[in-house]
Amino acid sequence: MKGNIVLGTLAMLGLIGAILFVSLNELTRMQTAETAYDARAVETGALEFESRCRPCHGPQGRGTPLAPALNTASLFDGTRLQAAGYAGTVEDFVRGSIAAGRPIPSAGTKYPNRMPTWGEKFGGPLRDDSVDSLVAFIMNWEDRALAEAAATPEVPPGESVGTDIAQTLPAGDEARGKTLAEGSLGCAACHVLTATGSAWAGDGTTTGIATRRRRASTNRDTLVRRRRPSSTCLSRSSIPMPTWSPGFSRASCQARSAGG
Repeated sequence: MKGNIVLGTLAMLGLIGAILFVSLNELTRMQTAETAYDARAVETGALEFESRCRPCHGPQGRGTPLAPALNTASLFDGTRLQAAGYAGTVEDFVRGSIAAGRPIPSAGTKYPNRMPTWGEKFGGPLRDDSVDSLVAFIMNWEDRALAEAAATPEVPPGESVGTDIAQTLPAGDEARGKTLAEGSLGCAACHVLTATGSAWAGDGTTTGIATRRRRASTNRDTLVRRRRPSSTCLSRSSIPMPTWSPGFSRASCQARSAGG
């Protein structure tokens, strides 16, 4: 009898110890689980962004001529919200813009298309959890975007190319041209990621820039530097090629033509 009492007492003490141990580590366990859940949401949002948002908003959300940058300090410091007349949080603004779209553009913007609705509740294809994952992915850029804005000094603009397309330009820098085309200028959005602009390289069904150069009896540099509002440019879209000069430095213009 006494042995049963001792065993029961020891079992009870062991159970109490186990409960105390679990309780002491529960907060850490829950924090770890929450971090893992948030990480999975960002990963899922990255896949959604790559397939649905990248063609317009550009690689890493740096923006293109088709849609504004999302990976930028102006979104997270309140500048974008103020321009849109929105008084809520950045996260709510991003979630609402994705789910319900932006049928009315912000003041001062001239993007050719409006933001479509993506949320299922508003007639789009995405469930609420998919929208939340996209929001998590975009909000994941906040710290880096604000840090880059604080660390980037203002650089005075270089000499403008002007309107004379026959002027002599400096030697091109192919690596810099690739960076400009795939980065903030967003050339890839129209000419690579979507069918908005003419393809840079031929694919068997469409001609590349080298073939178009021969047909136009001009060189590649002139094709890159000159705005093309003609029917050739509009053959695949109603969006004309924007004017990049003046206001585009000579070196940048030549760099783009070198990387074309």
